[in-house]
Amino acid sequence: MSSRVRWAATAAVLSLAVALAPQAARASAKSQSAQPQSAITVNLSPGEHALVRFRLPDKNALDRLTASGADLAAVPHHSPDQVLADVVVDDSELAAMIKNGATPVQLIERQSQAAARANASKLAVGSDTLQFLQDYWWTSNGKTFLQTQVATTATDDPDVQITVTWKTADGATGSYQLVRFEDDGEYQYHWQVPQPLPGKPVQVTATSSLGGATRAMTPSAWPGATPPAQPAGYQKDFV
Repeated sequence: MSSRVRWAATAAVLSLAVALAPQAARASAKSQSAQPQSAITVNLSPGEHALVRFRLPDKNALDRLTASGADLAAVPHHSPDQVLADVVVDDSELAAMIKNGATPVQLIERQSQAAARANASKLAVGSDTLQFLQDYWWTSNGKTFLQTQVATTATDDPDVQITVTWKTADGATGSYQLVRFEDDGEYQYHWQVPQPLPGKPVQVTATSSLGGATRAMTPSAWPGATPPAQPAGYQKDFV
């Protein structure tokens, strides 16, 4: 899906949100839209996209616009005096619509403004907080393994990706992604099967796609990895 289509979909969602506002606000907007809106000048750079409200010549023009596959974000309330449509256009499409009798009456948002607003919203939400629940290592058959579990505070976001980065005593580094684990529909943590490492890990960290990060941790040896000494008189290797 192109960025333009994604942005057009976002614009449509925004228009839908306005449409679902309280009844009083809708009535006010309806009253205002009944007043003929004045023409404005909209200037777009080559290749630039914007969401623009147009006053169309008549209802047939709206039907033709819909049939042409134009990126209609919404069709605001219109009266016998005017037919309005919110359309995503670039500079050439803007010129073509004006040539065909459409009149720009409001520049709702440029694509660059939508991107900046989306980034600002993401920053406002803030990053999540991560916590290691397990970070153990052990050696089996001459190979070293690392097992980790990490929990995020963004428990309701199924798209959060968590990456664990490791470092060994000799300076070797690597990373791997964890997978989300739920029990009975409830988020528990992110985990991964034991990962083979070239040596004993001395540091692990975790980062998420939301910007959360843990402090560097020193993995612990798996509990009970070294068996206790055999008791006196212990017998083995017989049937």
